[in-house]
Amino acid sequence: MKGEKKITKTSKVILEGIQAGRDFSITSDGKNLFYTREFVSTYLRHDTVEGSRKNQKVKTEQLTTGTYNDLWLSISPDGSLIAFTRKACHIENIYVMPIERGNPRLLIF
Repeated sequence: MKGEKKITKTSKVILEGIQAGRDFSITSDGKNLFYTREFVSTYLRHDTVEGSRKNQKVKTEQLTTGTYNDLWLSISPDGSLIAFTRKACHIENIYVMPIERGNPRLLIF
């Protein structure tokens, strides 16, 4: 049809076998994946893809710990912060933390 764009790229698997929860966010350069991992509690995790397709390596680190449920994450537009909700004792609050790690900081309204 007139005005339609033809899709020239195909999708590809960049990571497989991770036990991700329902929430995830990818940095604009496509090299960093932040996601939740659900067990008894839900933690934030960070995977970094390094190298070319044949020599690709994935570095994984857990960003949060504890008995909380950290959910609904989002990366700030400038890529410097991760915002997420933390649920504890049936109360949810919004937290932010530096994308390069650090302690979560409670936002108070």
